[in-house]
Amino acid sequence: MRINCLYRDFFIFLNAIHMEKNKWKAFREYYYLKHKDFLDNFWFNYQGYTIQNIRDRVNDIKASDYSHLEEAVKLYDLEEATRESILRSRNIFPLKGMCNVYIFIGFFSPDMCVVRFKDDYVICVGLERFKKFTDYPVMMAHEYCHLVLNKFYGDENNPLRRIIKEGIAICFSREVYPGLPDYRYLFMHRSDYNMLSSKIGQYFYDAISYAKRGGDIFHGNVEGLPHRIGYFIGYMLVSRYMKETLKGKSINQFIENFENICIDLERGMA
Repeated sequence: MRINCLYRDFFIFLNAIHMEKNKWKAFREYYYLKHKDFLDNFWFNYQGYTIQNIRDRVNDIKASDYSHLEEAVKLYDLEEATRESILRSRNIFPLKGMCNVYIFIGFFSPDMCVVRFKDDYVICVGLERFKKFTDYPVMMAHEYCHLVLNKFYGDENNPLRRIIKEGIAICFSREVYPGLPDYRYLFMHRSDYNMLSSKIGQYFYDAISYAKRGGDIFHGNVEGLPHRIGYFIGYMLVSRYMKETLKGKSINQFIENFENICIDLERGMA
């Protein structure tokens, strides 16, 4: 396991802008050039930004924009929390080889995601939108599962497979950190979870149809579909399949038989 804490250099850059007149020069010296390979891959290959996008954002930065985050990471041991979650996840599903995690501060980054970097998959944590870290360990376990799935089966997903993968990752985090309310594993408000639980039949086929047409049923809120409904559908399908077909066996059964189980579930969503 290797945990790369790039964000520390970002805060060094923030402290430097009080003395440096040229923000871009300070950004390059204290942050960007130190981690150029990773940041270039994430910003330009994954997010589709340009160097001008980054430069414009840097020139708009105020140190006060990150004061709350800086205080939060002083009180929360990100490196230890990451290590503990990965170790617990590995106890559920051992993964051979290196598990790389990059904790950084970017611009409009996903909170966590798995991307390809240097011919491998890595877990990425974009801190800029974090306000608290209550669910950080569960999120890390969720992404560990995505890391495993990508390493074994690749990251090319059709819309239905994306739903299934998210459902597996949610069920996996539930095994790593059992005993929480379901809505915590889906990173939803309790009221939204309760609404979907009572009305999923009303939205299910519209959501599947929209996903097949390339729509985002995970983060978007269009065509009258509730926010994050894709995660709810994935969790519902996978947890039900584990209970009814796998007879309560471990989530490892799902991961090890992923292709065949996907065929079953995709048939049900067709």
